[in-house]
Amino acid sequence: MAFAGSAPAQQAYPSKPIRLVMPFSPGSGGDVMARIIAHKLNESLGQSLVVDSRQGGSGIIATDAVAKAAADGYSIPFDLIGIAIGRAQAQYPMGTMLGGAK
Repeated sequence: MAFAGSAPAQQAYPSKPIRLVMPFSPGSGGDVMARIIAHKLNESLGQSLVVDSRQGGSGIIATDAVAKAAADGYSIPFDLIGIAIGRAQAQYPMGTMLGGAK
């Protein structure tokens, strides 16, 4: 027996503004880069990207805000490679990172 029916209609993504969460102070180089990217994505997606500045804690405050947001794809982290490298380095003593040199 076949069941005739339709799946619930889903809205196309994005259907509301997207929050770009960044760990940099307004006016900083990272902030300027985030705003340039947001402007270009506004044009290509046809939806607003709101830059949400959550500076402090070496990026932990911004990362925490995204981690605690609804898992709906509307809160996106904006990070730079230097922050990712810094977090990785913080896990190891300096001698380990330098091959044991002191």
